[in-house]
Amino acid sequence: MPAEAAVKYEQIYFNDIYQCYYSSVYRIALRITRDPHLSEDIAQETFLKAFLKMDTLFEKEKLKNWLSAIARRTAIDLFIRKKRNEVSIEDDYLTLADQGERIEDRIDYSLLKEKTQYVINTLKSDYREIMILKLFFEMKDHEIADFLSLNTSTVKTKIHRARKQIKAAF
Repeated sequence: MPAEAAVKYEQIYFNDIYQCYYSSVYRIALRITRDPHLSEDIAQETFLKAFLKMDTLFEKEKLKNWLSAIARRTAIDLFIRKKRNEVSIEDDYLTLADQGERIEDRIDYSLLKEKTQYVINTLKSDYREIMILKLFFEMKDHEIADFLSLNTSTVKTKIHRARKQIKAAF
């Protein structure tokens, strides 16, 4: 098969994948972000990442799970980046002055939150994903279990182990 025909075949194949799985990838992103516009961006980025790494997928039967994992991680990463950009100490200064809070307390809180985010990012990927869903998305254990297709007791165990690692880091 000539190279040009192979490229065209891959494009047709990928278009079929896109048409078939776009709505499920979008729903995963929407469930995490609760933002339709951001979810569309996440879906597009998910398929871009998938297209670039399609050659690493050896078992075509696992395509849906593979795309779901990419979508979850992309959504979580973008959500964290967005939240990190929204929080700034300078913007909080006026709010704090209006509320009568001590600025030092707010700065201490911001530094603690930043340290916690750093420590969470150093956890193993399965612990990190669960802790992000627990802390930043405020999901309950059974919701996390349903979302990640895990047993609730497994989620509880991983949360316990992750918390021990976070405490040890402090």
